Amino acid sequence: MLGLAISSLVETGDITKAKAYIKGYESSPEYFDKDGNIVANRVIYYYIKGGYYLAVNMLDSAEYLYRRELREGKDINNQVAGCKGLQMVFEKRGNIDSIAKYANLGYILNDSAYSLSEMQNIQKLQASYNYNHNKQIAEESKLQAQRGWNAFLAILVFVILMAATVFYRFLHYKAKRDSELKDYLHNQHALEKAQSELLELREENANVSALIEKRSREIDRLQDVIKQYQQRQSVKNAATLETRLDESDIKRHLENLLKANPYQEATQEDFKRLKMLINEEIPSFYGILNSQGILRPIEYDVCILIRCHFYPAAICKLTGRSDSYIANIRKGVLLKVYGIKGTPRDLDERLLTIK
Repeated sequence: MLGLAISSLVETGDITKAKAYIKGYESSPEYFDKDGNIVANRVIYYYIKGGYYLAVNMLDSAEYLYRRELREGKDINNQVAGCKGLQMVFEKRGNIDSIAKYANLGYILNDSAYSLSEMQNIQKLQASYNYNHNKQIAEESKLQAQRGWNAFLAILVFVILMAATVFYRFLHYKAKRDSELKDYLHNQHALEKAQSELLELREENANVSALIEKRSREIDRLQDVIKQYQQRQSVKNAATLETRLDESDIKRHLENLLKANPYQEATQEDFKRLKMLINEEIPSFYGILNSQGILRPIEYDVCILIRCHFYPAAICKLTGRSDSYIANIRKGVLLKVYGIKGTPRDLDERLLTIK
């Protein structure tokens, strides 16, 4: 009963009580050995406790327990639970490849579990019918027995047809989800490309008003498509926006560049990945900054670095520009976007409020 209670408390957000129940559950020597390992037939507890760690954002601990669930759980339901848990962990981390990997593995295991369940149900139905049928043979005439057999065949055909229908719908649903994910990733790359081209056109001061207008419309369309996909898929999790930005793969990569001796500047590919992160987490960011006119590429790069919590000194190193240059850019963007003459810090404060 404690296992079910822990899951319910985590789902309702009562983390404190859930933690107390976990402690009480793990104090039972009947279920845990001296090393803290649970008995083999209760491995599903790793999934339950992993849910608690996921709720308190202890992702490494959650991943460890879900992997134990996947490794030690021999039942197919344990395998499905382990895949589901790892998928949720990588959704929080924003690791798209791992999300797709465990989502696909979960689909396969769910399909196997469904097929096994259907086979067992048919076997149970067969056994139940055989019992009743044999009883009828002893008590009724040959005609009544034949009618019972016909009824069984009708039920069996119906079950098979239902199983085939459900399986077909599952394949259709999976194909639709895969197609939507593929379109989502394609639109993300297209959005980043359109934004970069528009910034470059502004930088070159080319007389291409029609092309700029076309690119602007394409950016608006792609942002709407991506936003609608995110709403349908409910890709956001319990972590805050700032946590997702800080724990993203690209930010950790940039921090490693700063820690190198000597430090390294960010590449165009790094900025491309950073723009895709901003487009996914804050779809309105690009539109807000370019509502009064298109920023130059270096101006927009500085803005997204500020929004991802990089300090001015770090921005100088990543862009290869001087302190004074970056400070002038920040003041210039403040005037261009907000119409305010102020300090560079005034721009930082405004950018950090964009959600």
